[in-house]
Amino acid sequence: MSQPEEQRHERMPALGQPPEGTDTLPEPDFANEHDRTAVDRDIITGADEDEREPESPRGWSGMQR
Repeated sequence: MSQPEEQRHERMPALGQPPEGTDTLPEPDFANEHDRTAVDRDIITGADEDEREPESPRGWSGMQR
């Protein structure tokens, strides 16, 4: 059964798509962005090991005991 004209909804474009159509640019360099934002380099290299407090042996649950 088809809906009356005034009740039909306009077809919305998919989220994340530019209004002019599908994005044809190559994917951004996610690995590079992740490398710059995920974890501070000092933590990865251990450069700040003497400044950090020790980690809990059982994760967050170990912090509560």
